[in-house]
Amino acid sequence: MSIKPGKEIWAEIVGKVSAPKFQQTRLLTRGNEKALSILTADSETYKALKELTEEKRNLRSVQAKKPTITIYDVDRDIQAEEITDLIVKQNADLAEDGETIGYQTNLQKRA
Repeated sequence: MSIKPGKEIWAEIVGKVSAPKFQQTRLLTRGNEKALSILTADSETYKALKELTEEKRNLRSVQAKKPTITIYDVDRDIQAEEITDLIVKQNADLAEDGETIGYQTNLQKRA
């Protein structure tokens, strides 16, 4: 009898992180193929799972959808760079290990 993939992954993550935290796990099915989707709840578990995806061929990391920010009633004199720089500075704690926060802007001005 073989070990189920979810239990094998769990055992390897516990080997890397003493108390891994998952926000959500789901079993996905497409035809005869099954996949386990794991959403981590902390950065340590995320890093451990990311290391596993680099070591194993049957695991892959999928980028989650990035959040969207909509800001209304912005003064026309403020430049786009000022707004984005301020948002990045206010959310610096979201960047891990000194990485910069990636972002895209889609600025629209109303007539």
